Amino acid sequence: MKKRFLAVVMCVCLGISIAGCGKESDSKEDSTKAEGKEENSTTNDLSSVVPSEPAYKEEDLIDDSGEVKALDYVELASYIGLELTKEITEVTDEDVQTEMEKAKVAIKEENAIVADKDTAVIDFTGKHEGVAFQGGTGTDYELVIGSNTFISGFEDGLIGVKKGETVDLNLTFPENYKNGELAGKDVVFTVTVKDVKRKPELTDEWFQTNTEYAGLEEYKTQVRQRLETEADSDAQYILETNALNTVVENSKVNKYFKSFVEEGEKQYENYLLTYASYYNMGLSEFLAANNMSEDDYANTKSKQGASYAQVAMIVDAIAEDAKLTTEDEEYQNLLADLASEYNMDIDGLNTFYGEKMVYTSVMSEYVMKHLVNNANVTTKTVSEDETN
Repeated sequence: MKKRFLAVVMCVCLGISIAGCGKESDSKEDSTKAEGKEENSTTNDLSSVVPSEPAYKEEDLIDDSGEVKALDYVELASYIGLELTKEITEVTDEDVQTEMEKAKVAIKEENAIVADKDTAVIDFTGKHEGVAFQGGTGTDYELVIGSNTFISGFEDGLIGVKKGETVDLNLTFPENYKNGELAGKDVVFTVTVKDVKRKPELTDEWFQTNTEYAGLEEYKTQVRQRLETEADSDAQYILETNALNTVVENSKVNKYFKSFVEEGEKQYENYLLTYASYYNMGLSEFLAANNMSEDDYANTKSKQGASYAQVAMIVDAIAEDAKLTTEDEEYQNLLADLASEYNMDIDGLNTFYGEKMVYTSVMSEYVMKHLVNNANVTTKTVSEDETN
């Protein structure tokens, strides 16, 4: 599931609710992206989640810079044999028809030309003064032309480019770009168009002429299979998250590792800073716009730090008890998957996000899979109404 892992840390560990946290959210800052603005108000009613006092005291913190074990400070609930239900949302004929009408299909023509509203599948590398910059590289990226997802000139520069061609786009980042190192800078993006996707006409003739499908029915079958695979993946995500939440709810953390609290507070602060930047605001201005005082912010930040530390310590306690380690093949595979999904190598991933967050993210995933693999799981199909 694309971009899942770091979302697990933000949603499960931090418990953030103020702006939502989708399972497919991409928390990596992409330096190609345009400056986004939400269409709705900046107000997210932050004041409604403010605790009356800090969530921890200094005596609640443990210096974990040395050899310490989470199990010494966690009363761990039973985690083997959990009773869980995997609810897979039924894919209906209406779902298939809706997806067919809005989805785009790869054009088989070798000289297919990118047009407005097409989806261009691209590889790209951005360079400033000949040096590639962080966040400016992507592989097999599906860019909707006209979506204004990337900085000005990027998408327009691909209109008219043939499939298989490589072009250099000479562009300039906006003066107010949130990454100060790139703001106002001239850059060159080298872009290869690997494929062109287009919204289809739902006829046999169109599919036979423009795609590798034998006709409409074959496409319909493929769409149904894809939707069913996605429904199963979504159900598995929820199942694994619920497994961890069940153990967290029934365990008790008596002391918090200081590094986990600090990491949780940092992630919460970064979350708000990023959100504030969408409106070209500083943190203080953003808090004021959302009816939160500095004291309220400090208390909420401590709550998020403690929440993060609580889950991170329970994850570590399960790992210690079950003898799950970073040297295990499954952990290493999950780490490699995470790096690949964010178009980075492992060293780059640790540098960009920090080793602590990457470790907690991957170990959380490893632990959740362990919980499900050792649970009693009942699988059932439900309608969309039943999942709401």
